[in-house]
Amino acid sequence: MKCLLQVKSVYEKVGEATETALTVLVEKMNPFGIDKSSLSKKDLGTACNQAIQSMWKKEFTLEFSRDRKSMSSFCQPLKSTKLGPGPKMFVKVIRCQFLFSIISCSLPHRIKYL
Repeated sequence: MKCLLQVKSVYEKVGEATETALTVLVEKMNPFGIDKSSLSKKDLGTACNQAIQSMWKKEFTLEFSRDRKSMSSFCQPLKSTKLGPGPKMFVKVIRCQFLFSIISCSLPHRIKYL
């Protein structure tokens, strides 16, 4: 994660590099259109992540692996979302590696092998 150093007024990385990079990306993308106009400098760096944390409960994380070249979080919705009901697995992956590593896909009532 990140922390604001009060003396320098800058953020520095605290925690794993992949997790920090994803946190920063979410703040830059602002996927839910959070109004940040009235926020302090400290709150600007965490507003989107706090909004997401209020919508989802992270059950567990599959940490970044050089073999899988991905990091995943399994989450339960706390509120109704556009993604439909039920838990979701959010994955950060290297795009070309992901396509070549998929061997099957779980569908309702069956597994499809690719």
